[in-house]
Amino acid sequence: MRVGRDTSIGEMRGPMIEILGAGGVGKSVWANLVSNGVETTDVRFRDDDDDLEFVTIKGFNIPVAHPIIDVPSEDFGVPIVAVGSLWMQRRKDLWDRVVHMAPPNATHRTMINYGEIGYGNAFCANTVIHPCSKVGNNNFFGLGVTIDHDNVVGSHCYFAPGVTIGSPVVINDGVLIGINASILPGVTIGKGAVVGAGAVVLKSVEPRTVVAGVPAKMIRPV
Repeated sequence: MRVGRDTSIGEMRGPMIEILGAGGVGKSVWANLVSNGVETTDVRFRDDDDDLEFVTIKGFNIPVAHPIIDVPSEDFGVPIVAVGSLWMQRRKDLWDRVVHMAPPNATHRTMINYGEIGYGNAFCANTVIHPCSKVGNNNFFGLGVTIDHDNVVGSHCYFAPGVTIGSPVVINDGVLIGINASILPGVTIGKGAVVGAGAVVLKSVEPRTVVAGVPAKMIRPV
């Protein structure tokens, strides 16, 4: 199994894959990796709970490394396959630096209906991707996200729990959408934009701007 375009698991040293965050999302990611043929010894967790030494899943004790917040990107040395939402907000710079990796997608009770899905995406429970939608790489989908049919989602985006995307909608790279926000049909969200929690977006959003409210209005540049 390959985790990157140029580096195979067998060619790497030490733990081959790190899962950032040892909570429920991280555990579901571990189960997904192992079910897809990754050896249990090739995966470890990294978490900011210093008292947590191991995570036990299905009888396996998986080691937990520390810390998670202040480690420079170059010190990881292994593919980063998934993150929890809190870590994503704190250290998005690390997430952005793994674009060259191609880890498997991680799903947890997720429904993906004939969509075109890239690599390195993390889908939390009750996420639904409807038919004919395209999803890029290294995105994080929180609990209960719904992507309607015939939509386009770029790469390195963050969807908080409860986000609903109508159809057709285009979400460009690096977009962050807050909890329970709704994106209505016909909208394009520009690269690097931020949509506030609970916002209802009726009109397209310019790149690198923050919008919030009902209906959503521009608050400031990013």
